[in-house]
Amino acid sequence: MERTAKWLFIVAIASVGILLGSIGYLVVANMLGGAEYSGKDFGGTFASICFIGGLVVGSIAGVLGALSVLFSRAETREPWL
Repeated sequence: MERTAKWLFIVAIASVGILLGSIGYLVVANMLGGAEYSGKDFGGTFASICFIGGLVVGSIAGVLGALSVLFSRAETREPWL
């Protein structure tokens, strides 16, 4: 795997961790009765921002990493004849 694809996959994995952490925070806070989504609670607002950021950055990095791997393999492939 080339260097760019490797870094994109690392970013995708890290953003999935942020995404899961924010989901976990929101679920636990909601179970404890303290989740406010109105913007008054800093933790809920921060977790919501992390959720959206992790989802967007993870999706983009994963797709770009996969495309980078596919195109790098296409360049090094042996010709048919």
